[in-house]
Formats: sequence, structure tokens, C-alpha cells
Amino acid sequence: MKEGGQIEAGETDGVKDDAPSGANASVGIYKTAGSELSEFFTAFHNATGAFEGPVNKLTTDDFELFDVGMDYLSPGIQIASIGLYDSLEVFGKNRGEYRESKGNVITFGMNYTMEEDGFSPDDKKGDVVVEKGSLDTSDNTLLHEI
Repeated sequence: MKEGGQIEAGETDGVKDDAPSGANASVGIYKTAGSELSEFFTAFHNATGAFEGPVNKLTTDDFELFDVGMDYLSPGIQIASIGLYDSLEVFGKNRGEYRESKGNVITFGMNYTMEEDGFSPDDKKGDVVVEKGSLDTSDNTLLHEI
């Protein structure tokens, strides 16, 4: 191991790899076809969860550091709902939701016009709501626009 804790080629970090092995093993974070968006969010949440303890222990009188506690949560809040696109048959397509898979790329989103005022004062009847995204499972790249 290099100074500073960096792992050199051929070394392990001591973390057990519970990934399945053999001819029928799934590769990477995706285990079930049709659940890739949910599995991406789960992997993202698990990876960022490592920061929760240290961030929660942060105490400071410096107000500029106060938002450190929320900064690591912000991306997760935005993508928490992507797993619902894996279950459109269950939840329906009331708001023009779609999920399409072509090779390694899954595109998803919704496009609808508000029929009545929403919960937020900013959500007004007639507003066009668009959400769209794509997940490339070959390199775990998520693009998501709200």
C-alpha cells in the first residue's frame, strides 16, 4: 500500500467481494433485467452512505460549513425516484412516463401538463412538467434532468 492509503496494482483493500461468480454471474451492480434504475440508485446510495457517519459527527460554529451536511445528500434526493420507472406496469403511466431499453442504454422520463394546481405554490394548472434521463449500464453513467 502506498503512503496515504492508496492501493497499488495487485493489492486489495481488504473488503470482501460478495459478487457472484461462475458462468451465470451478473456483472457489476446490475442483477435483474428491468431493475437497472433501482439497482443503480441502490449502489449510489450505498456508496455515498460511507460519508453519513463523518458528516453527522461534524459540529461547527462556522455557518458556511453548515451545508456540508446536506451537500452529499443533494444528488440522492434528485435521483431517488428513478427506480419507479422500473415499475411502470405496476404504477401505470398516468403522466406520460416511459422507460425504453436499447442495448446498454436505458432512457426514461415523463412529459405531462398539470390538469390542476399542484401541492407546491409553484405548480400551476397548465404547467408542462418534463423529466428525462438515461442510464448507460456499460459505464454506470446517469444523466437526469428535472
